[in-house]
Order: sequence, then structure tokens, then C-alpha cells
Amino acid sequence: MWQTRSKLKEQNRLLTESVTATAVMVNERDEHIRALTESKNALERKLHERDEHIRALTESATAMELRLQALTKRLAELEKQNQFPVVLEARRHLEKALARVSPSQPSYGSRWQPQIDAIRRDIPALRDSMSCLHYAQKEITFDGRPPFPSNLMQIQFREWAVENEFPNLIPTLRHMYDNPLSYSESLGEFNGRTVSQIFYCHARIVLAGITYANRPKRILEIGGGYGEIARLWLTNSTAPAESYVIVDIPECLFFAEVALRAEFGDQVAYFEGHDPGTRILLVPIPYLGDLTRSADLVINTGSMQEMTDEWIDFYVGWLTKYDTRYFYSLNYIAQPIAVMGESRNLWSQRLGSEWSTRHLRLNIPLLDLEGPARDFLETLYEKSPATRRLKEWSIDRGHILSKPTYVEGLDLLRQDFTIENAKLFVGTVMERMPYHPKELLYVVEWLTRQGESEFASLRGKLRGELGGFLSHAPAPPKVA
Repeated sequence: MWQTRSKLKEQNRLLTESVTATAVMVNERDEHIRALTESKNALERKLHERDEHIRALTESATAMELRLQALTKRLAELEKQNQFPVVLEARRHLEKALARVSPSQPSYGSRWQPQIDAIRRDIPALRDSMSCLHYAQKEITFDGRPPFPSNLMQIQFREWAVENEFPNLIPTLRHMYDNPLSYSESLGEFNGRTVSQIFYCHARIVLAGITYANRPKRILEIGGGYGEIARLWLTNSTAPAESYVIVDIPECLFFAEVALRAEFGDQVAYFEGHDPGTRILLVPIPYLGDLTRSADLVINTGSMQEMTDEWIDFYVGWLTKYDTRYFYSLNYIAQPIAVMGESRNLWSQRLGSEWSTRHLRLNIPLLDLEGPARDFLETLYEKSPATRRLKEWSIDRGHILSKPTYVEGLDLLRQDFTIENAKLFVGTVMERMPYHPKELLYVVEWLTRQGESEFASLRGKLRGELGGFLSHAPAPPKVA
């Protein structure tokens, strides 16, 4: 009896263990099934999101294709009729604005005067919107527009560079596209829309303005080229501009008028002393003193660096009086005096102490893809009294004098510009910088004008390095 009972207990124990092991296996199986179900659901959600994204891109591409067909058809009709009222009206505006140019206006300088001469010569031969746009893209240095690359990774790298900077605006970027009437060799398809290499530089400027200046609604652009940044700012899906003003020399404004009116029609007006209240307003410099429309943000990208010092002084003085909150600049800085390139002034970002610095960044990943030959400084200034001082310079806390700390010190000097601070800045840069950046000569010349005669010899030395490069004339643009 005892043995029988022991056997039964052992059998019961083994049975209990078997049932427990089976239950564990069943639980593990159920957990595995649950995990597979969740994975399947997640995959289905991702596939649905992908299908939705593909659908949106397809709709966007279809809309762009229809728009291109309509624009092309309209241009063909006008060409057939030999009627291009937009071009004719832009010519009339140009002639009227040129008649108001003051003899005291600063010279355009050796960078732009040859191009202005070529524009005046060639405009009579430009008959329609497309020929004007292609001339502006090929023959004028508004932007670098190379042929579309055969290796799409060159485009992918640019898209990634912008997306990595502004991840919250990726949908905005992916709804942007280049002007479909741009010359065909520069365009290609990527992610369901028409783009070019330079498109990403234009789009990034809009995304930076939206981000750093709090989604401004009223924009004024100094030097708007043929209006491509304006077009993107007016059509972006996140913060489209309610008002966009372009201030430029009359010859350049001709191309902006033709290109923007081809797309926006009567939303574009030319300022001749009276503001008609249109969404887009083109203001030639001879009329700038009459402009009263205010802006949330003024921008300049890539053109102040090519202006003479007289033009920089002109715009700095005008900005200080103009009704705006922010000024955004993306221009060269810290170039060696001996290698000035396109630069035609010694210091582009030289606002007075009426402006505080809200954003300061040396070099942009996207622009580094275009080549490391020059350093770009991206800044956002706010019209409020500067409060920072040169004594905050990080090199006084043990940092080495590099390009970033040089730019930091230069901006602190801008906000706290005194003779003693200028002397300290010059001495530090001369002692620790392995080359002489162009802004150093500006500060030295300023000290000399203030009667600090001990800087006269250094001024002569730095001028010798410059070698007259500011008056070097480039080759004129080719004739179309």
C-alpha cells in the first residue's frame, strides 16, 4: 500500500510538472502570437503611411505637371500671337526707374557693373517670360545652376542635409519644387517633384527664416534675383508669406517682375512712389525712400558680400530706420585678404549696436556640399539694443582663436565698438590668427580714421596683401 501511494504521488508530481510546462509553452506561444500580431499591425500601419505618402507625392507631381502644361501652353499662345505684355511692361518699368537714378548713387563696383552693362545690352532681345528666366539663370550670377547630376545621390545628400537641419519641416520641404519653366538641363525628378541642385539652397533659406524668425508673414528681400526665393516663400505649405517685397537695382528687378508675374499675375505690382497693396511688391532702389510698407523680416543672401562698402553703408543706414523686427543674412565672412573671390567689401555683416544677435552660425552643412572654399555666416539680428560685450569673448576663457571664435569676437565687437575694444580685437587676431581675414583690415582702417596713427603701418601692410583686389574686374557675362 505504501509503495502504491508513493508511485501515485510521483505520478501526480510528474503530471503537475508536465501540465505546468505545457501551460508555460502555451503562454509563450500566445505571447509570440501577440507579438507577431502587433508587428503585423505596425507593418500594416507603416505600409498605409507609405501608401498615403506616395499618394500625396503623386498628387503633387500631377498638379505640377498640369501647371507646367498650362504655363507652357500659355507661353506658346503668346509666342504665336507675338504678344508678351508682361515683358513689355517690365521694360517700361525699367526705363522709368533708370530715369530716376541719382548721380550720387554709389557705384555698382567691379563685380556688378559689367553684368549691368550686359543686361542693358541684351534685354531688348528677350521676347518672352521663358527666355528672360533662362537668361537670368544662365548669364547672370544670381545663382549657380549646374546641370542636373546623373548620380541622384548628389540630390539625396542635399535633401538629407536640409532635412537633418529642419526635421520638423520635412513635409514642407517635400512639397516644395523648383520653377518648372527653368532651363531643362538643370531640372530633374526626385521624391515625386521637380528639383535642381540650387533649389535646396533656396528652399533652405525659406525654412531657416520660418524657424529662426518665428514664421514671419511679411518679408522684404534685398537683392531678390529673379524671384525664386520669393516664389518658394509665397507657396510653401507651412507659413506662406502674406506680403513679399523685393528691393533691388532696376536691371535685376526686370527679371523678378517677368518671372513672378508669369506665375502670380496681378498679385505682382511695381512700386513707383505709390503702394497698390498687392501681395508682391517690387521696389527699385530709386524709389526706396518712398516705401512705407513694413516687414516682420528683411533678408539678404549671397549678395551683400558682392556689394561695395558704399552699398553696405547705404543698406545698414536704411535698415536702421526701416520698420522691421528682424534681419537675416547669409553671406561670406573671414575670407583671407589675399583671396577675396567675389567679395567687394571688407565686412558685410556690420550692423550697429541698435541690433542684437539672435542667431549666429558659421558654415551650413548644405553649403559645405557645394565646396569648402568659402565660409558662410548665417545670422539673425533683432532690432533691439545690443547688450553683449567683447569681454564675453570665449578666448578669455581659454578657447583657441579659430574661425568660429574669430566670428564670435567680431560680432561681439560689432555690438560693443569702441577704440579700446577695436585695439584689443586687432591685437588678438594679429597675434593668434594664422592668416589675415578681410574684416581685420576694416577694423584697422576704422582705427586709423579715429586718429590712432600707430595703426597706419599695419593698414599699409594689410592693404598690400589685398593688392587692389576690390577693384579687380571679372569677365563680363556671355551674350545669349
